[in-house]
Amino acid sequence: MTASGGFFPVSVRWLHLRVKKRVSSFRITKAMKPIIKKIIVGVVILATIGVGYGIYLWNKPHRDVTKEDAITISATQLVADFTTNEANANARYLNKTLQVQGVVTQVTQNQEGGTIVNIDGNNIMSTVYITLRAKEVPPATGSTVSIKGICTGFLSDVILIDAVIVK
Repeated sequence: MTASGGFFPVSVRWLHLRVKKRVSSFRITKAMKPIIKKIIVGVVILATIGVGYGIYLWNKPHRDVTKEDAITISATQLVADFTTNEANANARYLNKTLQVQGVVTQVTQNQEGGTIVNIDGNNIMSTVYITLRAKEVPPATGSTVSIKGICTGFLSDVILIDAVIVK
């Protein structure tokens, strides 16, 4: 306790009362009401557009690789394109459907239980890494195959997803 009878010194109590007075005296004037209404309407419109776009993307159908036209290329050429100039290869192949031919070097399972097929790219550091669809029967190691999938980029291997074996 202080000499003034309160818990805080006089100067702190005085400051507290001054701030409280200023905060409590804040009023929305008639001139501010149209501006506040416009801000609220704008926020509601933007939120509605955002929710609508999210619903559109959520309900967008998945790509069907079997029905899309594909760029046909050998695994060796695909790996060579990405290792020599990744920017040009990304411009040419990224998010496009590719049909890749080559020799299967390895068939494995990923963490989700999906089948992974590696096709020889004739490069010691890189292969074509392909994730097959769930219902696809994996090819035998050493066999020559033609696989159609969506190219998602290059991470020391060329990555294809949602792939199907072309017969």
